[in-house]
Amino acid sequence: MKSRWTIVALVLMAGMGALAPARAATTSAPAVGVVDHGKVLAQYKAYQDAEKEYDGFRRDRQDRLDEANATRLLSDAEKQELQNLKALAARTTAQNERMMQLLGPLTEERLKEWDTLRLLPQRDEKQEARLKELVTLLETRTNELKTLKETLDKEINAKADTLMKPITDKIDAALKAVAEKEHFIAILQKDSVLYGGKDVTEDVLAQLNKT
Repeated sequence: MKSRWTIVALVLMAGMGALAPARAATTSAPAVGVVDHGKVLAQYKAYQDAEKEYDGFRRDRQDRLDEANATRLLSDAEKQELQNLKALAARTTAQNERMMQLLGPLTEERLKEWDTLRLLPQRDEKQEARLKELVTLLETRTNELKTLKETLDKEINAKADTLMKPITDKIDAALKAVAEKEHFIAILQKDSVLYGGKDVTEDVLAQLNKT
């Protein structure tokens, strides 16, 4: 997700256009400023804090999806049992062992069972019923996983937008303040400028970190 955050900031920085054209023509100050966006993001505390919060939020959602996938062949009753065990403040050794079994091995065993049954050249009535039961459960859980992933992805994107909006607003305000002070017509990304321009990275950082 770092690329998403960086791109938003880059677009914002690159978008600084004619901020003070009239005054730029009558001053000896450079008409264009440049800023090291990487350094700004690395040293802007609010951005770092927001990124840590986002990373924690994203990991939590990924853990939920991973667990749902690892337990996809549990019955509804077993899923409830797992949640009850996880909610216990203290668990016995037997309860811990049961919880660990529910968290992965049981689904793996049932996947192997499904694979074995479907490959049989002939199945008796009991085997046919069991295969049908496993196929139905697998189809149901696959649809549930798809829905869960879509929901979690929306939550992750919404969280990123919520965290990023105040960051971009403050970067925008800092760039405008520095541009006005220096009478720049534009502030560009430093790595996109081959020659010229006054580096105002420290000025932008000072403006950001004082608020």
